Parts: sequence; C-alpha cells; structure tokens
Amino acid sequence: MYSLISVLIRHYIKMLVLSICCLITLADRADSRDRFEESDWISWGDSRRIRFIEVGRNTVFFASDAGILRWDRQERRWLYPWFTVPGYMDKAILLKNCRKVYEDPLTQDIYVETSGGWIFRDHLREKWEKIDKLDGIAWERINAKERKKVKPSRHLMLPPFYSLTPEEQLEYRYLRWDFTKGKHDPTGLFFYSWDGFGVGIADEYSLNLELYPGGPGAASAFDVAGDDIWVTSTLDREKGWLWHRNRDNDSWNFYHPNLEWGLEPGKVNRLKISDNGIVWLATSEGVMVRNGKSWRHIRKKDGLPRKVIRDIAPFGNEKAWVATIAGLALIDSKSGTVLRPDEKTENVQRYSDFHQVTTLKDTLWAAGAGILLRYDEMGGWQNVAGAPTIAAATPPLALFVSDQAFAIGDKMGFAYRDSTGRWYEIFSDRWRGGKVLCIVYHAGYFWLGTDSGLVKFDPREGDVIHYTVDDGLAGNIVREIVPEGDWLWLGTNRALARFRWHVKGRLD
Repeated sequence: MYSLISVLIRHYIKMLVLSICCLITLADRADSRDRFEESDWISWGDSRRIRFIEVGRNTVFFASDAGILRWDRQERRWLYPWFTVPGYMDKAILLKNCRKVYEDPLTQDIYVETSGGWIFRDHLREKWEKIDKLDGIAWERINAKERKKVKPSRHLMLPPFYSLTPEEQLEYRYLRWDFTKGKHDPTGLFFYSWDGFGVGIADEYSLNLELYPGGPGAASAFDVAGDDIWVTSTLDREKGWLWHRNRDNDSWNFYHPNLEWGLEPGKVNRLKISDNGIVWLATSEGVMVRNGKSWRHIRKKDGLPRKVIRDIAPFGNEKAWVATIAGLALIDSKSGTVLRPDEKTENVQRYSDFHQVTTLKDTLWAAGAGILLRYDEMGGWQNVAGAPTIAAATPPLALFVSDQAFAIGDKMGFAYRDSTGRWYEIFSDRWRGGKVLCIVYHAGYFWLGTDSGLVKFDPREGDVIHYTVDDGLAGNIVREIVPEGDWLWLGTNRALARFRWHVKGRLD
C-alpha cells in the first residue's frame, strides 16, 4: 500500500513538473510570437454611425463603422476605442463595419459581428481572432440577457445650440441626425445614438444629456501641441468637421467652419499649431487661421500668390510662411497682411514653384523641384545644395529640419544630410515602394510616412522596418507624424492613430 502511494506521488510530481515545463514553453512561444499588445495601436476612426449598443458588466460597447467605442460604467468615462488590434500569428485585425457586439455575461469574452464575419476577443488573454460563428453555449447566455430599448425623452436638457425634434432627431443649427439606438443602464444611465453624429449619455435623475461626437476619422492634416489636438480632413457640408480635443477630455469636439465661421469649403493640405496656440490651415481656398476664438480667412484677393496653399509653417509668435505654385508669402495672423519676397532686393525668385516650407527657430527652409532655400533676417536668402537625385527634378513631398537632422523626401524615397553637408539617399525599394509623404527624426531614427505604410530607418545601421495594416496600422497612407516620447501620432487615410513604438523586447 505504501509503495503504491509513493508511486502515485512520484507520478503526480512528474506530471506537475512536466506541465510547468509545457506552460513555460508555451509562454515563451507566445512572447516570441506576440509582437504587439492590444494597447500598442490606438486609433480614432469615424464612429459617427452607431450600429449596436451593448451594456456589459463593467463596460458599455458601441459597435460602429469604425470599431468599438467603450464607456466605463463604474468610472463614467471613455476608454480607448478598439479599431485595429493584434490577432494571432502577428496579424492585426481591423474592426471596421461592426454591426453587433456582445459580451458573454459569465466570461466577459467579446463577440463582434462585422461585414467580414465574426471576431472573438478572449477576455483573460486580451487576444483577438476571427471565428466562423458565435459559440452556441455562450450565445445562450448572451441571448438570455435583458436589453431594454429606450428613446430619448423630450425633457432632456441639451447643450447650447442643440435640440430634439418631435421625431427624436438631434438638431444642431441647420443640421439634423436621425435617432437610431437607445439602451438603459440599471445604474441609471441612458445611452443614445444618432446616425452621423455619435453618442449621447443621460442621467435619469438629472436628465442632463452629454453629447459625444464620433471620432475624427481620416486624418490627412493634424497637429499636437501640449494638450491640444486639432484634426481636419475635408471642409465641406458632408464631411467638413474640424476636430479638437483637449488631452484631459473624454471626447472630441467638432466645428463646422462653413456654418460657424463662414469659411469656404476646401481641401486642407496642412494644419499647424504655433507655440502660442494659433491654428493655421493651408487649404485649396487660401489660408484659414484661428487666433484666440476667432477665425480669419485670407484669400488670393488679400495678396496670396495663389488660392491653393500647399504648405504652411508658423514663424515667430504671430506669423506664418506659405508655399504655393507661384512663390512664397509671409502672413500676419492679426492684421491679415501678406508680404512677399522682393526678387530685386532679396535675391530670390518671386514666382518659383514651391511645395514645402518649414521653420526652425528664426530660420525658414523652402523647397521645390530642384530648389532648396534658407532664409533668416541676418543672412537673408541663400541657395542650399540639395540631394543629387531626391527632389532634384521631382516635387518634394516632405521636408524636415531640426537641430539633429535635415531630410527631404519625394516619390523615389528620401535623403538626409549629415553635419558636413553630405547627402545620403535612401530609395523606396528598401520598403517595397511608396511615396514619402512626411518625415520626422525622433530618438535616433528617421520615421517616414508613406503611401504604403510607416517606415522606421536607422541611419547608424542602415536597416529599415516597415509597418502596415497587418501590424496594426490604421491605414497604409500615412500623411503626418508627430512624435511624443515612446509614442508616435500618425495621421492615416482611415483614422488618427497613436503607436507605442518603444517597447522593451519588441521584435524588430
């Protein structure tokens, strides 16, 4: 009997050790396989169209055309949305066209129905994967949940300029959005959605309605300065929102420049924030500038070389330089005065074709095809030798200048200059092709936004890392990059995104 017990104990210990070894091996494999975590890519898409509302145990989920919005029921605040998330085998999953979202009341696992099928999130492992169908046993628990639908009350107290029509439409000046969904939370909250607007949350005791417009979506032009984030894409009645968010706030605010300030609809080519908070827009209809709380529209008739402004760069406290097909101009934000270089006295071609401008302290840099100029008040205008091939005969699409680096990019790749003035050219075949649309130098690396993804270039080693939607990038067209410590803000063709690039142990 004793020997039998000893054998069983030894057998149990052997199996326990074997199990531990297997778990360690699996964990090692998982660590080596899982390149990105769920919080490494954070994206804000155009979530103004809400398809479904799910009141979960701790979180309220909103299924939208641009991922899953999440509201914390306990702390009553917004959590980061789910838009692109890492899946199995290092393959990211894009959560677009989400039709329904369910939370298993027992396990808190998430099931999302999209136009491309079902997607499952394991709550404990925080891992996502595509599945064929919703689990039958889980569906029985989900289906048994009570989902009380509600409509907005006429007694709700709305923010200024907003009202409810008799048809439950949300009205804002000349705009209206149809009511689509409503759910009641047992803690005393009501959740509503209006098609094309976003979400409204009301407390049944105060009847105060808080409105949360959907995210900014495609971010072709944006900037981040301190706590202020400004994003814009197209200024028109259908898509024309200028988005603003203070970093401490839970939601975005939007402005319609045409309705609110009388600004003409136009395509925004660049958005820049000066050090003192002035917002500059380079558009297809001139320059639009926000100084304080008022906007000014500066047009060709006011002295601009052309109405299409390709690029803009703040200069000093109140001014900015612009680049056009017919030369450069300096704008004063307060007076609206437009000054142009004098080709006779300042030794600069007044009508040269410029594509890019940037400033460093009191110095302006301007670039066109085969043109690279430097200007400051002490030295005046100076021609600078450019790269042999990049932007020598083709229009430059990106220009970056800092105390540490100088670089220029075009459809063939990019070139950077060292402290001796020597140029190094890196061609786009290094990252499977793609025009270079923007460049920044951050933490010893060049980061390139291209029309085929995000590129990290190490000038010391000469190696390239290419990030695409397969890695979790919201969209493969990256038009703007703003570095911020261990994060990069990215303006893509699908969403504004943040990327946690600096993580210890990440596989490159």
